[in-house]
Amino acid sequence: MVCRGRIDSADEGRYCDECDYPVHKDCAREPPPGADGDVCPGCGADFRKPARRKVARRARRDADDRDHRPGRGPPYPVGKVCPECGHDKYEKRRPKGWVAFTDDRICTRCGTRYTPPTPVWAALVFLFGGLLVAGVGAVFLLVSLLGRGGVINVGLAVVLVGMGGVAMFHGVRCLAGPGRA
Repeated sequence: MVCRGRIDSADEGRYCDECDYPVHKDCAREPPPGADGDVCPGCGADFRKPARRKVARRARRDADDRDHRPGRGPPYPVGKVCPECGHDKYEKRRPKGWVAFTDDRICTRCGTRYTPPTPVWAALVFLFGGLLVAGVGAVFLLVSLLGRGGVINVGLAVVLVGMGGVAMFHGVRCLAGPGRA
């Protein structure tokens, strides 16, 4: 569907909006009716050809790496399978987040980068660990309010209760919506 000619300048070509495959501006066209998931819906590139998949995946991965910085911009989508095409085969990539329990994934079909959901065991660690930290903070706060502690104990207690609360919130959020957190 897409020619295999060389693109000599940026004026002649562009990257497909759907698969990030480089295509001539004049050659990209809609896929035929009834085309399945092995054909790009944006430019008609045939993903069954390994070379096209490899180039498209590399271009999308490079664009993702340039555009995503930890703590800035939207995170990668979360899912057990590719959120774009539903494909379950993937390549592993080093996660960009601060807290990660497994590698990020790049779909071998469409090149979408996504993050697997937080495992249940990790959500429970957040929940019960946060409960423990908040409990210790509450005990410090109670002791300080009874007059047996100083200002430093009150500050420490507030920090511990806050940290424990955030950890519990994250644990509950991961358990309630494992595909979203």
